[in-house]
Amino acid sequence: MSVNRTSAAIKQVVANGKFKFDQSKYFPLEQSPESFEFEFKLRQLIQVCSPIAKALTCLEANNVNLADVWVYWHAVIFSIEKVLANKFPLDAKNKILSVLNHRHKQLFEPNGRLYNPAYLVAAFLNPAYLNSDLFRDADINSEQPLSADIIQKLESASICHPRTFYGILAYLLELGSNEVEYGGLDFFTKWRGRASAFKETLKNELLTYAQGRFPFNLPFERGASTTLVIQWWKSCICENIYILPYLAVKLYSIRINSMEEERTGSTFTWMTPAVRNRLSVEMKGSKTQIHRYYQTQEACESGKKTEQKKQKKFTNVKNSFYRMSKSSCEQVSREMEEAELDDSWLDENAEVIPSNPTSLLSAAKFVDPEAYKLVSLLSETDPSHTPKLTGAASAASIPTTASAEAVDTNYSIDDMTF
Repeated sequence: MSVNRTSAAIKQVVANGKFKFDQSKYFPLEQSPESFEFEFKLRQLIQVCSPIAKALTCLEANNVNLADVWVYWHAVIFSIEKVLANKFPLDAKNKILSVLNHRHKQLFEPNGRLYNPAYLVAAFLNPAYLNSDLFRDADINSEQPLSADIIQKLESASICHPRTFYGILAYLLELGSNEVEYGGLDFFTKWRGRASAFKETLKNELLTYAQGRFPFNLPFERGASTTLVIQWWKSCICENIYILPYLAVKLYSIRINSMEEERTGSTFTWMTPAVRNRLSVEMKGSKTQIHRYYQTQEACESGKKTEQKKQKKFTNVKNSFYRMSKSSCEQVSREMEEAELDDSWLDENAEVIPSNPTSLLSAAKFVDPEAYKLVSLLSETDPSHTPKLTGAASAASIPTTASAEAVDTNYSIDDMTF
């Protein structure tokens, strides 16, 4: 993108003869076959890679979480797929889609080398995503499909995505059982030896959450950041509901990047130039702490809580991404939109992607590619769209007591009834 933005200046330098380099033939003032091909392929590269760059810029924020990683990944791959549609040679499209499918399986499908269901579970435990058009129902592990009997029972309990619900419950049982057996928190360890009662209680709490019943019908601000999601879950803790909220807080407390530490390290380096190399380590650390405090904490305490309240979207960081003023950034956005007008006359004769299915990516089994939550994340301008709402609100009473006559350590989901 930097080469594309500065191409006019590079062409002028090459024309003046003041600087020569190996690729100077691609930057003549007059258009040539080599420069035309270079610019065309550079634009294609930018179109494919810009969703990745936009997502990484947003995910470098301090207040991001596992759910953000999950939704941004899907926003990226579906954005790239839209870019590829009928604008690239068929072999290039197939190779790129193959790479995206391979990486998706590694990260978000069972048996993947880097698979961890925590990303999907965190997204499901965000009330804004639960009540949106984001999810599609599918077996998380296609090799172990959910029985029709359980699906029917969950659907009769007003669960919109029974297969997804079942897979999420299985992970939460694993996470919760580890807290019970190996953790030190009283509200988990008291279930030690009472696995059946623990499983039943957690199942009922997750059912209550998925159905939107009390206390999970409390107001929730759409687009809320990690801080407010954690606050919402803490506000749901009550006498009969506490296992699921504590597990949700645990997941949302996981840091997914080290940007805060890197910024602190940069501040440390900036405040210790050569002329101050006799400062003690303690003095350097104290000065850095003070500087970071006035950069972050003071802004929050003075009432500037925008960063705390809102989820980071590309529209919030667009100016810094393009390194331009707001007016210049808007002009760039318009030019990019104009550049994406129909140029099919340049395309090779390639087979048109069929309209059904709507996506050739395996991720489309679990996520709607056209969901507002995905479309708005990387958009140059936030689309005006009202998400669909699901679920109802009513009071619920969840039993939490169970007999503990014998030691019970079976936390398997297989013997549970629905």
